[in-house]
Amino acid sequence: MSLTYAMLSTAFAEIKDADTKRVGEIIGGKVKENIDSGIFIDCCAIRMSYADE
Repeated sequence: MSLTYAMLSTAFAEIKDADTKRVGEIIGGKVKENIDSGIFIDCCAIRMSYADE
């Protein structure tokens, strides 16, 4: 299935206003670990990759 703009926009809307800590809670796993440990400070690119899943 190819990604449409509507799909990307809908997924991004779910996470776009979340602060970095909340993004880590939503995504979980290694992303959360890296945010909690201070490795990831800004998560703009992570928000976009989340929207692409």
